[in-house]
Amino acid sequence: MHSFVPGSSCRTPECVPYGRTFYAGGRATHVTHSVDQNLSRKAPVPLRLFPRRGVGRGETRATPDDARRTLATGQSGLRLLSMIAGLPLRMRRRLLRIGWRLSLLSGRKAGFGLEPLLQTYLRQGAADARRIALEHDFHDWLQVTEWLASGRRSKRGLIADSRLMQVADPGIAERLAASGENIILAPVHMGIFPLGISFVIFKFFPNRRLLVLRARDDHEDNNVAMERLREVASEVYILNTRNEDDFMDAIRFARKGAIVVSMIDLPETYGSPAETTLFGHPASIALGLDAMARMLKAVVLPMAVISDLRGDRIAFGQPFEVWRNSKEDRSALAAHIGRDIEAFVSLDPAQWHMWTRILEFFPSGTRRGSGMLADSGMERTVGDASA
Repeated sequence: MHSFVPGSSCRTPECVPYGRTFYAGGRATHVTHSVDQNLSRKAPVPLRLFPRRGVGRGETRATPDDARRTLATGQSGLRLLSMIAGLPLRMRRRLLRIGWRLSLLSGRKAGFGLEPLLQTYLRQGAADARRIALEHDFHDWLQVTEWLASGRRSKRGLIADSRLMQVADPGIAERLAASGENIILAPVHMGIFPLGISFVIFKFFPNRRLLVLRARDDHEDNNVAMERLREVASEVYILNTRNEDDFMDAIRFARKGAIVVSMIDLPETYGSPAETTLFGHPASIALGLDAMARMLKAVVLPMAVISDLRGDRIAFGQPFEVWRNSKEDRSALAAHIGRDIEAFVSLDPAQWHMWTRILEFFPSGTRRGSGMLADSGMERTVGDASA
């Protein structure tokens, strides 16, 4: 994982050697070492892109739809966002940041009431939790704008935007691409992840088939963004994982050299639950990619996207393969994915879009603060960030 070894002189992702983790015989065998961030330490606080003074003072706890309503309610709001979305990346993001800060000064509720959760699961103090919650609010706005940009920007414009994308360790993807193996891209819901997925396919796996796994019905705005993937892949097959009858057709499609996209940070409500640990608490995640990885004999490549006003950065985790399906193997894989999620989130906690659904990851008996969140309406998702 692209985090740093405590006490090591390594301070760049390039220090981490390429390798894979194989799950067999009830344990994980690491070909090279895996570097996981220790979240028992205080998680890093996101870098502030603008001065903090006077922002968000005196605000009250928000419901999860407040940012979306404030930003994009009504035709005028949608027109404004659409106009911003058509601009070059740095320009639209800076204008969006200005508009977001002005909305805070107007007294708008912001932060989705995340502060108690951040204090509990990231062990943050009140001030840092508030700051992360506000930044999360901005990244929700940014996600909406970039979804619109994926439809508004021309192909030439999107290629120009992609020049502002950096990859922490491109050698990992280059070696996997050269191997010709089936690949499962396993992103987390961080940053502008649709843009990152498109870039990885365009840069490292051009002209390969693409299979996208989804766990819900398509919405119009998502369909527009998904259509742009057809411009970077030779063929695209979108599988709703709830349609079991289509599963084998998707497998046959993928076996002919497809790249599969499957999000790894979904709660157990999406099916195939597996127990793990998240942020020091017992949790349950949806773990369906193990079956597909075995059937395709595919290499799974975890990834995250970190976004700011200047562009986006892609961080890859340790590639791994799945060999067997015993209870022990599945448990070891779920534990590994839990550590991947934690390490990615630690890169910039504010950018994880699943904070507003965090309680879905935890069994009811282990939830912290569920009563407060029920009062604030927090258990509903903001825009349903899942792919």
